[in-house]
Amino acid sequence: MKRSVFEGRTIYTFKESGSTYDIDGDLELNLTIKLPSLLPLPPGFNTIGSKIVERTCRERLKVNIRELRDAYIEWAEQ
Repeated sequence: MKRSVFEGRTIYTFKESGSTYDIDGDLELNLTIKLPSLLPLPPGFNTIGSKIVERTCRERLKVNIRELRDAYIEWAEQ
């Protein structure tokens, strides 16, 4: 993992819907791992890894959106 690099960003968007706002978020994450050229990988390795990363990112984004919502509500009530 010392030779791997993570790059990412979160994009928040919101839409006004009457008297409420809908907040949505997209998480973009790129993982670059430098592997030796002759490293044999089992079939499906990328697919399995991608699903694990996708699920983890989705859950973290949900938590992030909830925290953003709660912080906004707390600020608005002051």
